[in-house]
Amino acid sequence: MNLVFTSDLSGLGGGEVGLIYLVEELSKSHQCLVVCRTEGKLVKVLEEKRINVLVCDYKKKEKIFSALKRIRKKMKQFNPDAIFSNDPTTSILMKMATVGVICNNYWICHGQWYEFGYGKKILLKYANNKIICVSNAVKKNLEKQGFDRLEIIHLGVPLERFNLETSSSFRRELGIEESIPLIITVARFQEIKGQKRGIEIATLFQEHNLPFAYAFIGGSVFGSDSDAAYEHEVKKLAKDKDLLDKKVFFVGERDDVAGIMREADLLIIPSENESFGVVAIEALAAGLPIVSTPNEGVTEILENDRRFIAVSKEAKDLFYLARNILSDDELRKCASRDMRELSNKFKIENISNAFVEAVK
Repeated sequence: MNLVFTSDLSGLGGGEVGLIYLVEELSKSHQCLVVCRTEGKLVKVLEEKRINVLVCDYKKKEKIFSALKRIRKKMKQFNPDAIFSNDPTTSILMKMATVGVICNNYWICHGQWYEFGYGKKILLKYANNKIICVSNAVKKNLEKQGFDRLEIIHLGVPLERFNLETSSSFRRELGIEESIPLIITVARFQEIKGQKRGIEIATLFQEHNLPFAYAFIGGSVFGSDSDAAYEHEVKKLAKDKDLLDKKVFFVGERDDVAGIMREADLLIIPSENESFGVVAIEALAAGLPIVSTPNEGVTEILENDRRFIAVSKEAKDLFYLARNILSDDELRKCASRDMRELSNKFKIENISNAFVEAVK
């Protein structure tokens, strides 16, 4: 099959990492092309993996018609069986660009917060053969708005990459002793990701005189001023609490997350909400215990297991779960085993097969 994927964003958030995993796997048996609006880290990684990429800003108003014309020409050459767009408006634009080209069109919906007016609903239903939902929460939201032809296909990860990856030199790099529990949060800096809540958790560990180190992995990956301002606020909070570079570390974006997960003792997901959560299934594959807010996406992934899902989004409730796991060796071993078992649901091989079946 010839399969096209689009990405409006050029940084590496969870959705973009999930796209890389998917296209990398599909490319073993199919021809894949990724259409990106702008240059960026996503394009660089795809090109390093020898994935075909077309960079074309199809949403720049003053050039939209020339961009769609360029995409149309490329589609006629590539002869796609299906186009998968990660944005609702993009799925409509791809339909416009391929009028007369015989191919199926799909929107992959990553968010349960979308609300559409009557006209937009009509266009989305017309433009897409099917809407693929990354979680049950996403599907329920669209069903409430009258959408049909919905199918749940979760995001996936290459399990062996996280199973077999050797530990990195992360602890040594930060001067963290092996005996000190290492907590990590892996997320782009954005208010919805809850890093401020993570600092509150670190403060509670400090107040209870418990040994810990807490590393925040990620940056303002999409170049937003508001995201950069939030990152600055989080770091200032850590400094004001006298935690910065003593107990709390900010390490930016990393390419060795799989190795870091092998060294860590706990992943905390302090997000206000998640429609799914690629980092959660990466942790499952690595056998890394997780503590999360009761957001819809991670709650679905962890099957609402109250050993790992807090009763509220308050820092104290996340702290209680984290303390329980880090202080109980047997619980931590059981959690690690259970995580690996859960990860089998998200094998990238199965996820890629589901995408192929969706087209047939």
